[in-house]
Amino acid sequence: MNINPTPLTAGLRRWAEGSLPLSAAVQVLSTTLNGRLLSGPWIRSDDQGHYWFDADLAAEEGGYLSGGETRVLRIATSLASSSHPVDLAEVMTSLDDKTVLLVLQALAVAGGITLSMSFV
Repeated sequence: MNINPTPLTAGLRRWAEGSLPLSAAVQVLSTTLNGRLLSGPWIRSDDQGHYWFDADLAAEEGGYLSGGETRVLRIATSLASSSHPVDLAEVMTSLDDKTVLLVLQALAVAGGITLSMSFV
C-alpha cells in the first residue's frame, strides 16, 4: 500500500529514522485508530517544524482516552521507551481485528521485518 503521508507523519518518520522500535511506534500512532493518537499532546514539535513522540508525556497524559485508545498508546509508548514496558496480553485484548493486525505489523517493523497486509 502506497500512502502519501501527512507532513506530521512524514516528520515523525524522519525523527524515528534509524531506530526500528521508534519507527514501529510511529507506525502504531499513524496507522491505528485512523491516526487519532497523532493529535495528542505527546506529539511534540519545535519552531523549525521537527516532530517527535514524547513517550514520557504519553505515559502520563492518556487519561481522557477510551480504553482501546489507551491500550494502543501504551503499545506505542513501550516501543518508544524502555522505561514504559507493557504487558501485551493485557493491551491486545479487546482491540478490534483491524487494530490488532496493524499493531502486529508495527511489531514486525520493530523486529526488522516488513509485512505486507493488504487485507488490513
